Amino acid sequence: MMATRALLSKPRALFLNSSRLNYDAKLDLSRLSSLTDLICNDVDAVSDATEIVNLVKQHEPEIVITKEMEVPSAALEQFPSSVKLLAEAGTGYNNIPID
Repeated sequence: MMATRALLSKPRALFLNSSRLNYDAKLDLSRLSSLTDLICNDVDAVSDATEIVNLVKQHEPEIVITKEMEVPSAALEQFPSSVKLLAEAGTGYNNIPID
């Protein structure tokens, strides 16, 4: 799968909790979609570390995006090697383990 993905020009991005940012479904994500193969998980939050890991493994993204959602260290450690960037769609990094 990864060999095939390498031939594509756009990285795959998984927004783990896109409804947190796009709560009224009026946000235009077309610019982000034009740059990435964007997958939106339309929930407000994913609180279970196992569910986070399963979603990331299922979609094999290069980019994982969250909005005001904690990503536990235990989950981050289990992300596949496809993940190159963990991004917070907001300010700060208190929800992302940096140690």
